[in-house]
Amino acid sequence: SLLFCALVGSLLAITIMFFSPATRMRQGLVGAAPGLIDLVRMSLYNAFVFLCITLGDNAFQLLILILATILAGYTWYSTQLKESNLKISNLVSTFFITPFITYLLIVCVCAPFAFGESTYPEARVLLNATVFMVVMVMVEGLIMGLSLGLLHQRSQEVVPKGLIAGSLLLLMLVSLFPLYSIRKVVHQIPTYQQRAEAWDNRDAQIRTLAGQGQKTIMVAGFESFGDLSEIGPTPSNWVNGCAALYYGVDSITATSP
Repeated sequence: SLLFCALVGSLLAITIMFFSPATRMRQGLVGAAPGLIDLVRMSLYNAFVFLCITLGDNAFQLLILILATILAGYTWYSTQLKESNLKISNLVSTFFITPFITYLLIVCVCAPFAFGESTYPEARVLLNATVFMVVMVMVEGLIMGLSLGLLHQRSQEVVPKGLIAGSLLLLMLVSLFPLYSIRKVVHQIPTYQQRAEAWDNRDAQIRTLAGQGQKTIMVAGFESFGDLSEIGPTPSNWVNGCAALYYGVDSITATSP
């Protein structure tokens, strides 16, 4: 019932997007929507590009993830006293079907952006695709770990305590990787604090000028930080427009950083 409701909700969302006046307006700025064949081709290509970029930029993290799930599956399953009724054929089928299903789901993530703007999705859109990618890697690692555990179980060989202890130790070491990776963020905390202070100062300046009755405001511009779009020198830019609407003025521009 829950899956059916989710499916109906998704179909309704797609229908609303298709007939929405905002979609028509946006397409008027970027051009007509692609035809069905071009939409499918673009979605398939963008999904493939996403996979290549993700595997290239996060290869080590994905390796750590799949290794952790292999160790978890093997350690848990190889120590089960009761003989399992899992079928190897089911595990093999799931192992090969999962990447295909994941690719189709990523294609579905890319399709709305291809329809709306005929371009590669932005990072915020690809968050869902990243979730599917991570889940796929975990499922693949778990299947490999279960297969090794099943093989060990059906060999009727007693699992050496040293192997279990070593696997658990390696799993713990792998689990510590996130603590190692956050060092980059910790080192950038002073930079974040400086930018937050600069944002607060600019906010106070805009509020002061707006309070004095100025409707056209110019402030200091900042370099893009953390892929965030900044107020720029063009008043028609959407960030400038949102800022002007928020502060209740006609326009806000920023000098080049």
